[in-house]
Amino acid sequence: MFSFGKSKADSKELEKKLSKSLKRKVSIDFSLDGVRRILIEPKGKHLKLRLDPLFKDIDNEYYEALVKFIQLSDEHSKSQLIEYLRAHKNKLPAKDTHPFQSTLNLLRNEHFPLLPPLKLVRGKEGKKGEQKSIRLASYWAKRKEIRLHPYLEIEGVPEYYLQFLIYHELCHAQLVMSGQAKDGEHHGPDFIKLEKKFPMIEEAIDWENHHLATFLEQCKSSRNVT
Repeated sequence: MFSFGKSKADSKELEKKLSKSLKRKVSIDFSLDGVRRILIEPKGKHLKLRLDPLFKDIDNEYYEALVKFIQLSDEHSKSQLIEYLRAHKNKLPAKDTHPFQSTLNLLRNEHFPLLPPLKLVRGKEGKKGEQKSIRLASYWAKRKEIRLHPYLEIEGVPEYYLQFLIYHELCHAQLVMSGQAKDGEHHGPDFIKLEKKFPMIEEAIDWENHHLATFLEQCKSSRNVT
């Protein structure tokens, strides 16, 4: 089921304040994932929010903008919140590693031990209303990077599907670096043969066919500030 996780202890004060202002129950998950935003998931009279940790110390002026944005999703309050995030971005420590970097390292070591180290980075989320398609993962040969869409960090994606996406891009890296394929080539016979070696490929494809579209629609329909 799609959700943003349980609220942490340091969210309780803001939860109570927002619940009073909005006259409905609010639960908050502060998530530092490198993408500064607000995600709102209405559940009847209950609101689930995923907020950038910078909102923990929000002052009264910007608090009112947050309330108005949740209620109305208007452009003025949105611009105020973007202004707040930009002004306070230096308060957060830099985070160099992707939360799934260790997953990439384990898959590379187990299945592609001759590949050099690859870096896992976040792809761009794109502006709401402009997304005709979503690229969940991609391999960038020049930078030796694999990019993952930020949606994949939201609770609801099975671990084996996430591993499958990373493994898929590692297949591209293996073929390009070994000279068996050129950068940008798609899924030829060598690629398909290599991809089929993923241990849970059937489960991953089944989840993709039956659940991915619904998950992405729920992600896209959540209002956000980036």
